Amino acid sequence: MPLAALVVLAAGMSFAGEAPASIRPTFEALRTPELKEISRLEARLASTLTGRRLLAETVEVPHSASIAGLDNSAAVKYLRSPAVFLAFDPERFAGAGEDELELAFVREFAKAAMDIPVPLVEAEMAAIQTELYFALEKADNEPAFARKLASAVKKRREELSQFQDAEPAGALFPPPMPDGEFARAAFFMALFERGPDLFYWTVQRDLAPSPPMVRLTDLEDFYGRFGPGFSGARESHGTPWVRMSGRRYPFAWLASARRLVDPGGLGPIHEALGAFEEEPARELVRRIDKRLSRRP
Repeated sequence: MPLAALVVLAAGMSFAGEAPASIRPTFEALRTPELKEISRLEARLASTLTGRRLLAETVEVPHSASIAGLDNSAAVKYLRSPAVFLAFDPERFAGAGEDELELAFVREFAKAAMDIPVPLVEAEMAAIQTELYFALEKADNEPAFARKLASAVKKRREELSQFQDAEPAGALFPPPMPDGEFARAAFFMALFERGPDLFYWTVQRDLAPSPPMVRLTDLEDFYGRFGPGFSGARESHGTPWVRMSGRRYPFAWLASARRLVDPGGLGPIHEALGAFEEEPARELVRRIDKRLSRRP
């Protein structure tokens, strides 16, 4: 990582050696062994086209180590507070397999490459979709990984069919996503080949509630109606709502919309996301069918 990026990060947050004894900082500089391990994993990502693209697009994004751990026991996470950076939890590296770490790296590096300043559901969808692309490219290069992935996706297909057959009409479908990066990737591929919308719905259902995320459609409508001034907003204290023109809206919509005024509105978000639900989604379905076909 460039020295300038390290300097920017250091200026934006407290590190262990700088904080008063009574204050426990959240992040610190990565140590040499940790930097070497991250570099080794990044080199593995570079074996694919998707990995090389993400590494090139995030070369200026600072890296830091988490002291207290990351949400959901993550090994890596793209954060925008207290600065824009990729946070790593080196303690999680030892307990996770390399395939798990690579998939996690790709997803969070994809978020860093998009650099969307609000918690957007579609950013999560697009990042996971990139993760699935990477997994299929890795399968093209590594026969052992290809066999492992094919077996895992077959298992998830069977589980989805059994779940659908056993559950009464109106029951939750698909079931909640499993734990673990690799298991989730296989689960999402099994959903994606049934139809991209089933995948998108599951991501929104399982990942959007915490922390609260905003849908792009809602943000577009809200920004178009009330932005860029957002005058007359009245917070409903003690609730997650805000009153605008006599109507009640989630406060998260207002908070997200306000963040977009200075960066240029919704244009940069549309550019960062691209048309990921259109041709890229159709191409991913074709790749899944080619690499992981149900046919013998």
